[in-house]
Amino acid sequence: MSEEEAMVDLNQEQSERAFLREKYLRILSKIENNVAEIEMRDNIHVTACVKSIHPDGTKVFVSNATASTMGFMRYVVIKLPNIKTMAYSIRFR
Repeated sequence: MSEEEAMVDLNQEQSERAFLREKYLRILSKIENNVAEIEMRDNIHVTACVKSIHPDGTKVFVSNATASTMGFMRYVVIKLPNIKTMAYSIRFR
């Protein structure tokens, strides 16, 4: 492979990564302030409004949470390793 071909491959790869990164960031922005159904590892089901996700991806900050075993909680921080699944209803405009 020539140096020119390697440069074209590198530019293609960078473009693809930029595209995927942009889509990922758009999805993250749509997740905020949407209701999520969260299934925890200890079989606790939580319905809550997702406020944000910590930049390092280790925590999810939610509000108005209703948990199957703990009732209503105004604000909750959920550690990502404790989450089995999160389901959203997102409306894209």
